[in-house]
Amino acid sequence: ALAYKVKNRYPCFHRAYIESITFLDTLENRPPDYVVLSKDDNGMIFAWVRLSASEKYNVFIAADGGISAASDISRVFEECTALKTIDFGNLDTSNITDMDDIFLGCDNLNPDIKKKFTVNAPN
Repeated sequence: ALAYKVKNRYPCFHRAYIESITFLDTLENRPPDYVVLSKDDNGMIFAWVRLSASEKYNVFIAADGGISAASDISRVFEECTALKTIDFGNLDTSNITDMDDIFLGCDNLNPDIKKKFTVNAPN
């Protein structure tokens, strides 16, 4: 459902072109072309995309007060082949129980980010 919502708003969007992902704890600077990501469309979690200087996507995911990850985030970043950085600063990882292959195919992602996230996230 998430992929459909994003593709509907951004027709050329493909995960292979995501260069960065940032989790935000405020909707203060939310642009008008956002996508509602909330599972029940209650308008609590939003995302938007901006082009980087290299013509890749910078993805922003935001909710007032921050975002809590689902318990199963397996393969959530799979095949984000251009992904270089993720700012997990406003992502609550305390609910995570399964993150198998979370970074599968993310060959350009900074190894320090991979290591820090997998060490800090519960198992």
